[in-house]
Amino acid sequence: MQIHLLFATVATCCATTIAASTPVAFASDDGRSNNQQRRIRNKYSKKDNKKQSIKKEETCTMDDFVGDYKYLNCEGVETKVDITCAAAADDDGTAENTAQCEYKEHPLNDDAANLCVFQGSFDPITQITMDSARAGVCQLEFVPLTDSCANNVSPTGFGMKAEVDLTTGHDTTSTLLLRFSTDGGAVYYNEEEPRVTVFLHDDFPPGRKLKDCRYKSIQICDPMMTWSDGCEDNDCANDVWKDGCLGCMCYNQGNGSWCDGIQSDYYDNYFEENGENPFGDSNRSNRKCNTIFAPYGVLCEHNWECESGLDCKVGGPSRLCLYSSSGSDLYCDPMKGSSYDGCRDWDCASDRWEDGCLGCMCYNRGIDAWCDGTQSAYYDNYFEEHGMNPFGDSNHSNRKCNTNFSPTGASCKWNWECEDYDECFFYDFFYPTQYCKKV
Repeated sequence: MQIHLLFATVATCCATTIAASTPVAFASDDGRSNNQQRRIRNKYSKKDNKKQSIKKEETCTMDDFVGDYKYLNCEGVETKVDITCAAAADDDGTAENTAQCEYKEHPLNDDAANLCVFQGSFDPITQITMDSARAGVCQLEFVPLTDSCANNVSPTGFGMKAEVDLTTGHDTTSTLLLRFSTDGGAVYYNEEEPRVTVFLHDDFPPGRKLKDCRYKSIQICDPMMTWSDGCEDNDCANDVWKDGCLGCMCYNQGNGSWCDGIQSDYYDNYFEENGENPFGDSNRSNRKCNTIFAPYGVLCEHNWECESGLDCKVGGPSRLCLYSSSGSDLYCDPMKGSSYDGCRDWDCASDRWEDGCLGCMCYNRGIDAWCDGTQSAYYDNYFEEHGMNPFGDSNHSNRKCNTNFSPTGASCKWNWECEDYDECFFYDFFYPTQYCKKV
Protein backbone atom coordinates (compact mmCIF):
# COMPACT_ATOMS: atom_id res chain seq x y z
CA MET A 1 0.00 0.00 0.00
CA GLN A 2 2.81 2.42 0.78
CA ILE A 3 4.16 2.04 -2.73
CA HIS A 4 0.78 2.76 -4.22
CA LEU A 5 0.28 5.80 -2.02
CA LEU A 6 3.51 7.33 -3.16
CA PHE A 7 2.76 6.67 -6.79
CA ALA A 8 -0.68 8.17 -6.67
CA THR A 9 0.94 11.55 -6.04
CA VAL A 10 3.32 10.94 -8.93
CA ALA A 11 0.58 10.08 -11.34
CA THR A 12 -1.86 12.89 -10.56
CA CYS A 13 0.02 16.06 -10.03
CA CYS A 14 3.66 16.13 -9.12
CA ALA A 15 6.39 18.17 -10.76
CA THR A 16 10.03 17.32 -11.43
CA THR A 17 13.10 18.07 -9.31
CA ILE A 18 16.83 17.49 -8.99
CA ALA A 19 18.11 13.92 -8.97
CA ALA A 20 20.78 11.79 -10.60
CA SER A 21 21.08 8.23 -11.75
CA THR A 22 24.14 6.24 -12.77
CA PRO A 23 24.54 5.80 -16.51
CA VAL A 24 24.00 2.18 -17.53
CA ALA A 25 25.86 0.67 -20.42
CA PHE A 26 23.90 -1.28 -23.04
CA ALA A 27 24.79 -2.98 -26.25
CA SER A 28 24.12 -1.23 -29.53
CA ASP A 29 22.72 -3.09 -32.55
CA ASP A 30 26.21 -4.14 -33.65
CA GLY A 31 27.06 -5.50 -30.20
CA ARG A 32 29.32 -2.68 -29.10
CA SER A 33 28.90 -1.29 -25.58
CA ASN A 34 27.48 2.20 -25.52
CA ASN A 35 26.96 4.45 -22.50
CA GLN A 36 24.89 6.94 -24.51
CA GLN A 37 21.18 6.21 -24.14
CA ARG A 38 19.43 5.86 -27.47
CA ARG A 39 15.70 5.95 -28.07
CA ILE A 40 14.05 2.55 -28.52
CA ARG A 41 12.28 2.48 -31.86
CA ASN A 42 9.36 0.30 -32.84
CA LYS A 43 10.47 -2.78 -34.72
CA TYR A 44 8.12 -1.98 -37.60
CA SER A 45 9.55 1.46 -38.21
CA LYS A 46 10.96 2.37 -41.58
CA LYS A 47 12.04 5.79 -40.40
CA ASP A 48 15.67 6.87 -40.80
CA ASN A 49 17.06 7.20 -37.27
CA LYS A 50 19.76 9.61 -38.38
CA LYS A 51 17.46 12.06 -40.06
CA GLN A 52 17.39 15.31 -38.07
CA SER A 53 15.95 17.87 -40.49
CA ILE A 54 12.18 18.20 -40.21
CA LYS A 55 10.16 19.23 -43.20
CA LYS A 56 6.86 20.97 -42.65
CA GLU A 57 4.95 18.44 -44.73
CA GLU A 58 6.22 15.47 -42.72
CA THR A 59 3.76 13.56 -40.59
CA CYS A 60 4.25 12.28 -37.07
CA THR A 61 4.12 8.58 -36.24
CA MET A 62 4.16 6.29 -33.22
CA ASP A 63 7.93 5.91 -33.63
CA ASP A 64 8.38 9.48 -32.48
CA PHE A 65 7.07 8.53 -29.03
CA VAL A 66 8.02 4.87 -28.52
CA GLY A 67 10.74 4.41 -25.89
CA ASP A 68 11.67 4.07 -22.23
CA TYR A 69 11.86 7.31 -20.25
CA LYS A 70 11.84 8.60 -16.71
CA TYR A 71 10.97 11.81 -14.87
CA LEU A 72 10.99 13.07 -11.29
CA ASN A 73 7.87 13.67 -9.28
CA CYS A 74 7.46 16.37 -6.63
CA GLU A 75 8.86 14.10 -3.93
CA GLY A 76 11.99 13.37 -5.92
CA VAL A 77 10.87 9.86 -6.86
CA GLU A 78 12.06 8.60 -10.22
CA THR A 79 9.12 7.50 -12.34
CA LYS A 80 9.53 5.21 -15.32
CA VAL A 81 7.51 5.78 -18.48
CA ASP A 82 7.11 3.06 -21.11
CA ILE A 83 5.54 3.87 -24.46
CA THR A 84 5.18 0.81 -26.65
CA CYS A 85 3.38 -0.16 -29.84
CA ALA A 86 2.67 -3.59 -31.30
CA ALA A 87 1.05 -4.66 -34.55
CA ALA A 88 -2.31 -6.40 -34.43
CA ALA A 89 -2.39 -10.18 -34.79
CA ASP A 90 -3.85 -9.98 -38.30
CA ASP A 91 -1.34 -7.44 -39.50
CA ASP A 92 -1.15 -7.37 -43.27
CA GLY A 93 2.32 -5.91 -43.30
CA THR A 94 1.31 -2.31 -42.81
CA ALA A 95 1.95 -2.32 -39.08
CA GLU A 96 1.85 1.46 -38.84
CA ASN A 97 -1.84 1.32 -39.74
CA THR A 98 -2.80 -1.52 -37.39
CA ALA A 99 -0.58 -0.92 -34.35
CA GLN A 100 -2.02 -0.56 -30.87
CA CYS A 101 0.02 1.62 -28.53
CA GLU A 102 0.22 1.80 -24.77
CA TYR A 103 1.45 4.31 -22.20
CA LYS A 104 2.57 3.04 -18.77
CA GLU A 105 4.23 4.70 -15.81
CA HIS A 106 5.25 3.58 -12.33
CA PRO A 107 7.90 4.32 -9.69
CA LEU A 108 11.22 3.20 -11.12
CA ASN A 109 12.47 1.23 -8.12
CA ASP A 110 9.26 -0.49 -7.04
CA ASP A 111 9.27 -4.13 -6.05
CA ALA A 112 7.77 -5.94 -9.04
CA ALA A 113 5.45 -7.92 -6.76
CA ASN A 114 3.88 -4.72 -5.45
CA LEU A 115 4.10 -2.65 -8.61
CA CYS A 116 1.26 -0.18 -9.20
CA VAL A 117 0.95 0.99 -12.78
CA PHE A 118 -0.99 3.80 -14.40
CA GLN A 119 -1.65 2.83 -17.98
CA GLY A 120 -3.74 3.60 -21.03
CA SER A 121 -3.91 2.70 -24.71
CA PHE A 122 -4.13 4.96 -27.73
CA ASP A 123 -4.56 4.85 -31.49
CA PRO A 124 -1.41 6.21 -33.17
CA ILE A 125 -3.31 7.04 -36.35
CA THR A 126 -5.97 9.25 -34.82
CA GLN A 127 -4.20 10.52 -31.69
CA ILE A 128 -0.75 11.45 -33.01
CA THR A 129 -0.53 14.62 -35.07
CA MET A 130 1.92 17.39 -35.87
CA ASP A 131 1.38 20.76 -34.22
CA SER A 132 0.00 23.00 -36.94
CA ALA A 133 1.78 26.01 -35.45
CA ARG A 134 5.15 24.35 -34.79
CA ALA A 135 6.59 22.27 -37.59
CA GLY A 136 8.49 19.28 -36.25
CA VAL A 137 6.61 19.10 -32.93
CA CYS A 138 4.58 15.91 -32.67
CA GLN A 139 1.65 15.69 -30.29
CA LEU A 140 -0.07 12.76 -28.61
CA GLU A 141 -3.63 13.68 -27.70
CA PHE A 142 -5.29 12.93 -24.35
CA VAL A 143 -4.93 9.33 -23.15
CA PRO A 144 -7.15 8.19 -20.21
CA LEU A 145 -5.14 6.29 -17.58
CA THR A 146 -6.25 3.56 -15.20
CA ASP A 147 -4.73 2.44 -11.89
CA SER A 148 -3.70 -1.22 -11.61
CA CYS A 149 -3.83 -1.06 -7.82
CA ALA A 150 -7.42 0.16 -7.84
CA ASN A 151 -8.89 -2.63 -9.98
CA ASN A 152 -7.76 -0.76 -13.08
CA VAL A 153 -10.29 1.95 -12.45
CA SER A 154 -9.47 5.37 -13.83
CA PRO A 155 -9.34 8.23 -11.34
CA THR A 156 -12.03 10.69 -12.36
CA GLY A 157 -10.99 12.24 -15.67
CA PHE A 158 -7.31 11.44 -15.13
CA GLY A 159 -5.01 11.13 -18.11
CA MET A 160 -2.11 12.63 -20.01
CA LYS A 161 -0.98 14.12 -23.29
CA ALA A 162 2.55 14.36 -24.65
CA GLU A 163 4.67 16.09 -27.22
CA VAL A 164 8.06 15.48 -28.83
CA ASP A 165 10.17 18.13 -30.56
CA LEU A 166 11.94 16.41 -33.46
CA THR A 167 13.80 19.55 -34.46
CA THR A 168 16.21 19.29 -31.52
CA GLY A 169 17.42 15.73 -32.02
CA HIS A 170 15.08 13.48 -30.02
CA ASP A 171 17.11 10.43 -31.05
CA THR A 172 19.99 11.36 -28.74
CA THR A 173 18.34 13.51 -26.06
CA SER A 174 14.74 13.10 -24.96
CA THR A 175 12.42 15.98 -25.83
CA LEU A 176 9.31 14.16 -24.58
CA LEU A 177 7.12 16.43 -22.43
CA LEU A 178 4.18 15.15 -20.35
CA ARG A 179 1.11 17.09 -19.28
CA PHE A 180 -1.57 15.70 -16.98
CA SER A 181 -5.27 16.37 -16.53
CA THR A 182 -7.89 15.39 -13.96
CA ASP A 183 -10.91 16.49 -15.99
CA GLY A 184 -10.66 14.45 -19.17
CA GLY A 185 -8.25 16.79 -20.91
CA ALA A 186 -10.29 19.99 -20.63
CA VAL A 187 -7.53 21.58 -18.53
CA TYR A 188 -3.97 20.38 -17.97
CA TYR A 189 -2.88 21.49 -14.54
CA ASN A 190 0.81 21.54 -15.51
CA GLU A 191 0.30 23.09 -18.95
CA GLU A 192 2.91 25.78 -18.28
CA GLU A 193 5.35 23.43 -16.51
CA PRO A 194 5.24 20.03 -18.27
CA ARG A 195 7.07 17.02 -16.84
CA VAL A 196 10.45 16.92 -18.57
CA THR A 197 11.69 13.40 -19.28
CA VAL A 198 15.07 11.88 -19.97
CA PHE A 199 15.82 8.51 -21.52
CA LEU A 200 15.77 5.72 -18.97
CA HIS A 201 19.55 5.34 -18.60
CA ASP A 202 20.40 9.05 -18.85
CA ASP A 203 21.05 11.33 -15.90
CA PHE A 204 18.65 14.07 -14.89
CA PRO A 205 20.16 17.48 -15.71
CA PRO A 206 21.12 19.60 -12.70
CA GLY A 207 19.11 22.64 -11.66
CA ARG A 208 15.66 21.10 -11.85
CA LYS A 209 13.54 22.69 -9.11
CA LEU A 210 11.31 20.72 -6.77
CA LYS A 211 7.74 22.01 -6.95
CA ASP A 212 5.10 21.75 -4.27
CA CYS A 213 2.82 18.74 -4.56
CA ARG A 214 -0.56 19.85 -5.78
CA TYR A 215 -2.31 16.90 -4.18
CA LYS A 216 -1.32 14.74 -1.25
CA SER A 217 -0.85 11.01 -1.56
CA ILE A 218 -3.88 8.76 -1.34
CA GLN A 219 -4.51 7.59 2.20
CA ILE A 220 -6.90 5.15 3.81
CA CYS A 221 -9.50 7.13 5.74
CA ASP A 222 -12.38 6.44 8.09
CA PRO A 223 -15.77 7.23 6.52
CA MET A 224 -17.28 7.36 10.01
CA MET A 225 -15.21 10.43 10.90
CA THR A 226 -16.38 13.93 10.01
CA TRP A 227 -14.93 17.20 8.73
CA SER A 228 -11.19 17.71 9.13
CA ASP A 229 -10.74 14.29 10.80
CA GLY A 230 -12.58 12.51 8.03
CA CYS A 231 -11.86 11.63 4.42
CA GLU A 232 -9.90 14.21 2.47
CA ASP A 233 -9.58 14.69 -1.27
CA ASN A 234 -8.32 11.52 -3.02
CA ASP A 235 -8.55 9.40 0.14
CA CYS A 236 -10.11 5.94 -0.06
CA ALA A 237 -12.06 3.90 2.47
CA ASN A 238 -10.68 0.68 3.90
CA ASP A 239 -11.60 -2.55 2.08
CA VAL A 240 -14.10 -3.45 4.82
CA TRP A 241 -16.33 -0.71 3.36
CA LYS A 242 -16.72 -2.58 0.08
CA ASP A 243 -19.81 -4.01 1.74
CA GLY A 244 -21.94 -0.91 1.39
CA CYS A 245 -19.63 1.43 -0.52
CA LEU A 246 -18.37 -0.73 -3.35
CA GLY A 247 -19.11 1.89 -5.99
CA CYS A 248 -17.93 4.90 -3.98
CA MET A 249 -14.78 3.84 -2.14
CA CYS A 250 -12.65 6.88 -2.99
CA TYR A 251 -13.29 10.55 -2.31
CA ASN A 252 -12.35 12.11 -5.63
CA GLN A 253 -13.63 15.46 -6.83
CA GLY A 254 -16.35 15.00 -9.42
CA ASN A 255 -17.43 11.52 -8.29
CA GLY A 256 -21.12 10.66 -8.56
CA SER A 257 -21.36 9.46 -4.96
CA TRP A 258 -19.38 9.12 -1.74
CA CYS A 259 -19.13 6.56 1.04
CA ASP A 260 -21.34 7.90 3.85
CA GLY A 261 -20.10 6.07 6.95
CA ILE A 262 -21.57 8.76 9.20
CA GLN A 263 -25.04 7.24 8.78
CA SER A 264 -23.98 3.63 8.34
CA ASP A 265 -26.77 2.03 10.39
CA TYR A 266 -29.41 4.21 8.75
CA TYR A 267 -28.48 2.94 5.30
CA ASP A 268 -28.51 -0.69 6.48
CA ASN A 269 -32.03 -0.33 7.87
CA TYR A 270 -33.32 1.69 4.92
CA PHE A 271 -32.15 -0.91 2.42
CA GLU A 272 -33.71 -3.75 4.38
CA GLU A 273 -37.05 -1.95 4.38
CA ASN A 274 -37.05 -0.59 0.83
CA GLY A 275 -34.78 -2.80 -1.25
CA GLU A 276 -32.78 0.22 -2.32
CA ASN A 277 -30.86 3.07 -0.70
CA PRO A 278 -32.41 6.55 -0.29
CA PHE A 279 -30.96 7.55 -3.67
CA GLY A 280 -32.55 4.75 -5.68
CA ASP A 281 -29.60 2.34 -5.91
CA SER A 282 -30.84 -1.26 -5.62
CA ASN A 283 -27.31 -2.70 -5.45
CA ARG A 284 -26.85 -3.76 -1.84
CA SER A 285 -23.10 -3.28 -2.12
CA ASN A 286 -23.73 0.43 -2.81
CA ARG A 287 -26.36 1.02 -0.13
CA LYS A 288 -24.16 3.58 1.70
CA CYS A 289 -23.22 5.56 -1.43
CA ASN A 290 -24.56 9.08 -0.92
CA THR A 291 -25.20 11.10 -4.09
CA ILE A 292 -25.85 14.45 -2.40
CA PHE A 293 -23.10 17.08 -2.67
CA ALA A 294 -22.83 20.62 -1.32
CA PRO A 295 -24.19 23.31 -3.70
CA TYR A 296 -22.71 26.71 -4.41
CA GLY A 297 -22.02 28.86 -1.36
CA VAL A 298 -22.42 26.07 1.21
CA LEU A 299 -19.81 25.29 3.87
CA CYS A 300 -17.31 22.52 3.06
CA GLU A 301 -13.97 21.10 4.08
CA HIS A 302 -12.79 19.35 0.90
CA ASN A 303 -13.29 19.62 -2.86
CA TRP A 304 -15.00 16.23 -3.12
CA GLU A 305 -17.90 17.49 -0.99
CA CYS A 306 -18.92 20.09 -3.59
CA GLU A 307 -21.20 19.65 -6.57
CA SER A 308 -19.64 19.18 -9.99
CA GLY A 309 -17.90 22.34 -11.21
CA LEU A 310 -17.30 23.67 -7.70
CA ASP A 311 -14.21 23.77 -5.50
CA CYS A 312 -14.02 24.07 -1.73
CA LYS A 313 -12.28 27.44 -1.71
CA VAL A 314 -9.93 28.09 1.16
CA GLY A 315 -8.10 31.14 -0.17
CA GLY A 316 -11.18 33.32 -0.52
CA PRO A 317 -14.02 32.84 1.93
CA SER A 318 -12.76 29.82 3.79
CA ARG A 319 -14.42 26.48 3.19
CA LEU A 320 -17.21 27.39 0.83
CA CYS A 321 -18.17 25.58 -2.37
CA LEU A 322 -17.46 28.08 -5.15
CA TYR A 323 -17.01 27.93 -8.88
CA SER A 324 -13.91 25.99 -9.90
CA SER A 325 -12.82 28.44 -12.59
CA SER A 326 -10.63 31.18 -11.23
CA GLY A 327 -7.53 33.08 -12.15
CA SER A 328 -6.58 36.11 -14.16
CA ASP A 329 -8.37 34.70 -17.22
CA LEU A 330 -11.76 34.67 -15.46
CA TYR A 331 -13.78 37.81 -16.01
CA CYS A 332 -15.98 38.90 -13.12
CA ASP A 333 -18.64 41.58 -12.75
CA PRO A 334 -17.34 44.58 -10.73
CA MET A 335 -20.93 45.78 -10.39
CA LYS A 336 -21.51 42.89 -7.97
CA GLY A 337 -18.57 43.92 -5.82
CA SER A 338 -17.19 41.31 -3.43
CA SER A 339 -20.37 39.22 -3.23
CA TYR A 340 -20.16 35.49 -3.86
CA ASP A 341 -21.32 36.18 -7.43
CA GLY A 342 -18.92 39.09 -7.77
CA CYS A 343 -15.15 39.33 -8.00
CA ARG A 344 -13.16 36.69 -6.17
CA ASP A 345 -9.44 36.36 -5.52
CA TRP A 346 -7.45 36.49 -8.78
CA ASP A 347 -10.46 37.43 -10.91
CA CYS A 348 -10.21 40.30 -13.40
CA ALA A 349 -12.77 42.69 -14.84
CA SER A 350 -13.65 42.40 -18.53
CA ASP A 351 -11.91 44.71 -21.01
CA ARG A 352 -14.82 47.15 -21.13
CA TRP A 353 -13.87 48.27 -17.61
CA GLU A 354 -10.55 49.62 -18.84
CA ASP A 355 -12.43 52.90 -19.17
CA GLY A 356 -12.50 53.72 -15.48
CA CYS A 357 -10.50 50.84 -14.01
CA LEU A 358 -7.43 50.71 -16.23
CA GLY A 359 -5.02 50.61 -13.29
CA CYS A 360 -7.04 48.22 -11.11
CA MET A 361 -8.47 45.53 -13.36
CA CYS A 362 -7.57 42.45 -11.28
CA TYR A 363 -8.50 41.47 -7.74
CA ASN A 364 -5.24 40.15 -6.34
CA ARG A 365 -4.16 40.05 -2.73
CA GLY A 366 -2.04 43.09 -1.87
CA ILE A 367 -3.24 45.30 -4.74
CA ASP A 368 -3.16 49.11 -4.37
CA ALA A 369 -6.67 49.66 -5.74
CA TRP A 370 -9.69 47.69 -6.93
CA CYS A 371 -12.28 48.29 -9.62
CA ASP A 372 -15.37 49.55 -7.78
CA GLY A 373 -18.21 48.87 -10.16
CA THR A 374 -20.77 49.15 -7.37
CA GLN A 375 -20.63 52.96 -7.57
CA SER A 376 -19.86 53.38 -11.24
CA ALA A 377 -22.07 56.41 -11.88
CA TYR A 378 -20.86 58.11 -8.69
CA TYR A 379 -17.23 57.98 -9.86
CA ASP A 380 -18.18 59.34 -13.29
CA ASN A 381 -19.93 62.34 -11.76
CA TYR A 382 -17.25 62.94 -9.13
CA PHE A 383 -14.49 63.06 -11.74
CA GLU A 384 -16.47 65.45 -13.91
CA GLU A 385 -16.86 67.84 -10.97
CA HIS A 386 -13.37 67.57 -9.40
CA GLY A 387 -11.02 66.46 -12.18
CA MET A 388 -9.95 63.48 -10.10
CA ASN A 389 -11.54 60.56 -8.29
CA PRO A 390 -12.30 60.58 -4.52
CA PHE A 391 -8.86 59.12 -3.84
CA GLY A 392 -6.87 61.80 -5.65
CA ASP A 393 -6.20 60.04 -8.96
CA SER A 394 -6.41 62.53 -11.83
CA ASN A 395 -6.17 59.84 -14.53
CA HIS A 396 -9.61 59.64 -16.10
CA SER A 397 -9.03 55.96 -16.96
CA ASN A 398 -8.60 55.19 -13.23
CA ARG A 399 -11.55 57.17 -11.92
CA LYS A 400 -13.27 54.02 -10.56
CA CYS A 401 -10.18 52.64 -8.79
CA ASN A 402 -10.99 52.43 -5.08
CA THR A 403 -7.99 52.49 -2.73
CA ASN A 404 -9.93 51.71 0.45
CA PHE A 405 -9.48 48.20 1.89
CA SER A 406 -10.81 46.48 5.00
CA PRO A 407 -8.55 46.98 8.03
CA THR A 408 -7.45 44.25 10.41
CA GLY A 409 -10.47 42.88 12.26
CA ALA A 410 -13.03 44.05 9.70
CA SER A 411 -15.37 41.61 7.98
CA CYS A 412 -14.49 40.27 4.53
CA LYS A 413 -15.22 37.57 2.00
CA TRP A 414 -12.00 37.55 -0.03
CA ASN A 415 -8.32 38.07 0.63
CA TRP A 416 -8.12 40.97 -1.84
CA GLU A 417 -10.45 43.05 0.34
CA CYS A 418 -7.96 43.17 3.22
CA GLU A 419 -5.29 45.84 3.49
CA ASP A 420 -1.54 45.23 3.88
CA TYR A 421 -1.63 41.63 2.68
CA ASP A 422 -3.94 40.58 5.51
CA GLU A 423 -5.81 37.32 5.09
CA CYS A 424 -9.58 36.93 5.07
CA PHE A 425 -9.72 34.51 7.98
CA PHE A 426 -12.46 31.95 8.66
CA TYR A 427 -13.22 32.38 12.36
CA ASP A 428 -15.59 29.60 13.33
CA PHE A 429 -16.94 26.69 11.34
CA PHE A 430 -20.42 26.49 12.83
CA TYR A 431 -20.85 30.26 13.19
CA PRO A 432 -18.92 31.50 10.18
CA THR A 433 -17.41 34.90 10.65
CA GLN A 434 -14.74 36.06 8.25
CA TYR A 435 -12.46 38.91 9.11
CA CYS A 436 -9.14 40.37 7.99
CA LYS A 437 -6.32 38.93 10.06
CA LYS A 438 -2.61 39.68 10.17
CA VAL A 439 -0.49 36.86 8.78
